Amino acid sequence: MAAIAPPSPPMIAARYHGGAQTPKAVVMHGTVSPCKRGNARAVANWWHASTSPKTSAHYVADPGESIQCVGDHTVAYHCGYNTGSIGYELSDPQTGDPKRWGDAVHTAMLKIAAKDVARLCLAYGIEIKRPSVAELKAKGPHGIYGHDDSRRAFGHTTHTDPGPDFPWAHFIVLVQAEADALTHKEKPVSGPAKTPNITAAIKLMHQTGLALQKIGNKEGKKIAKEAVAALHKHADELRKIEVK
Repeated sequence: MAAIAPPSPPMIAARYHGGAQTPKAVVMHGTVSPCKRGNARAVANWWHASTSPKTSAHYVADPGESIQCVGDHTVAYHCGYNTGSIGYELSDPQTGDPKRWGDAVHTAMLKIAAKDVARLCLAYGIEIKRPSVAELKAKGPHGIYGHDDSRRAFGHTTHTDPGPDFPWAHFIVLVQAEADALTHKEKPVSGPAKTPNITAAIKLMHQTGLALQKIGNKEGKKIAKEAVAALHKHADELRKIEVK
């Protein structure tokens, strides 16, 4: 199977970034801005401008698209403890009804983000799971986690995004589904599982043959005899399949 390429959305380069890195993790963020079309470009243009603060992330998404701002193998300034991680910003105000993550615009954005994150994980061998804070402390950046997880594990920041209402379990499932689709994973079909169906078919043929033999008139018995012979032939063919 060919290697899976990382995502390649439109690029609007951030003004500020660090040196080289090897991606080992994806860190999810919230932009503290509306979840609406056009917000990803607005944030990317803000990082690109001469007035940009000294912050950046690799990707930012809204309900319509994602934008890349820093190359995957370059450090972005997104979580304080940055080296080895890819920062992914989600357009969200970080306030409001917790159910907002299930509305139409957030659902569309999470689907876009899941596609990107799945590609990142497959391209760079990042495990599709959210590690605990203890695991982050023990192993360093790995898996998919939030800015708040980075704060609690490594410090260097006060941010708590993507927030307590972020649907982590749902998002990890979305990412895994996208990864499975990219790698064409399917549930294997077991040979023995087919056997009961074949056996049932043979049994049904036998019962049908017995029923046909009970037809009383001469013409009916002739038809029944021919039908039974045909049924036995098909049953033998099915048995050969069953043995294989």
